[in-house]
Amino acid sequence: MGIVAAAGGIGGFVFAPLMQLLIQGFGNYRPALVTLGAIIFVLGVVPAIIWLYNRPSDLQEYPDGDPSSASLVVSEQEGPSWTVLDALKTPQCWLLMFVFGVEAWALGVYAADQVVYLKTVGISPLAASTALGATGLIAAVVGFLVNMLSDHEKIGPYWVLLIATVLMTIGSIVFFEARSLAMVYLYVVLFGAGYGTLVPVIPTALGKYFGARNYALVYGWGSILVVLMAGLGPLVTGILVDATKSFALGLEIVIGLLVLSVIAAAAARPPAKTAAY
Repeated sequence: MGIVAAAGGIGGFVFAPLMQLLIQGFGNYRPALVTLGAIIFVLGVVPAIIWLYNRPSDLQEYPDGDPSSASLVVSEQEGPSWTVLDALKTPQCWLLMFVFGVEAWALGVYAADQVVYLKTVGISPLAASTALGATGLIAAVVGFLVNMLSDHEKIGPYWVLLIATVLMTIGSIVFFEARSLAMVYLYVVLFGAGYGTLVPVIPTALGKYFGARNYALVYGWGSILVVLMAGLGPLVTGILVDATKSFALGLEIVIGLLVLSVIAAAAARPPAKTAAY
């Protein structure tokens, strides 16, 4: 999970400043967006069509090398195996997804408004977009390194999640108070490290807490909350900015939600059934 999330962070590092350079080069957003769409198609869609496979058996790969194995069976002895309904009834499941939703809310607000906000406090758009990209790079590197601790027997995803939420909260406070490029990059390090750690640790925690058998359905139902919060973040902030002519209230809401996410992460200890296992 850390490796997969790191790829997304590296993409942000490259494309955020590239987008700003395209806008400046073309003089407006439309041709820059068309160019970006073409790049994504070439780098993302085309390779997926050519090289993406649905099943390991498509490449003659089987569980334990046995062609008679139709699927990989997860036994009760290999870990916890919760039903979907039992998992969704636990507070831990929704606490984890709430934390994930807050991260999505904050990230959506910063992706939409960071450059504009920093311009209002005297930071140039190119410097701000470069900082946005650097956030992705920090997220990629730190997320990959720290999330190895999620598999550590004595640490696990619980403590990694708690560290991630604290870093994101402190980083957001620094961002709110930033009036210089140095403070912007302090925010980049703190928030980037936090969000890069959090993105892969949430699905890791769900898998360790509730098992692999129904993991996809548990994650899918919980993701409904995450998607809603990801959409609401930029929308609510935009409405508040239009109404108040200031980013202050929108950013204060982000900080408040992140504080709540720290509390939620602290409360999201492994369920008793999993801990007993």
